[in-house]
Amino acid sequence: MSAVGLTAGGFYAHFKSKQHLIGEVVKKSFAEGQARLQCTDEDRRVWVDTVLRRYISRSHRDHPDQGCPMVTMLSELPHAHDVVQPIIKDEVEKYADMFEKRLGAGSESAPTARQRALGAIALMVGAVSVARVLGGSKLSDEVLAAARAVGRSLVQPETNES
Repeated sequence: MSAVGLTAGGFYAHFKSKQHLIGEVVKKSFAEGQARLQCTDEDRRVWVDTVLRRYISRSHRDHPDQGCPMVTMLSELPHAHDVVQPIIKDEVEKYADMFEKRLGAGSESAPTARQRALGAIALMVGAVSVARVLGGSKLSDEVLAAARAVGRSLVQPETNES
């Protein structure tokens, strides 16, 4: 605090509690993560491939300080304070909405776009988490590549409805 000219009390006065501070950090981390994933391509396959390559990457695996808070704090988030839990839920909803719009409606026999969106989030977070556990090994790289391949399969083909 002294390095930036603040006292701890002066800093914490900006927040109702330590949990509110943590909540703001989580919100900011998710916002930065979404910004890193931005892709404006209208083609759904290109969009999904771009997002998967940016998220399920060696860079994300190797630099937890610059990545998604869900991967970095995976074991801690289930125990987050009541102030933080709704923030996490809202942020995951934003990711799900972002994916749901891009994955396509699918057929009656296929999982819904919502199910595929939530599956994509689980796949992405899980893949990076497992890859981190495996370090920079060949197997870690294989996990990343396999997850990107599976993620691309979640995109439904365009339909020509008239």
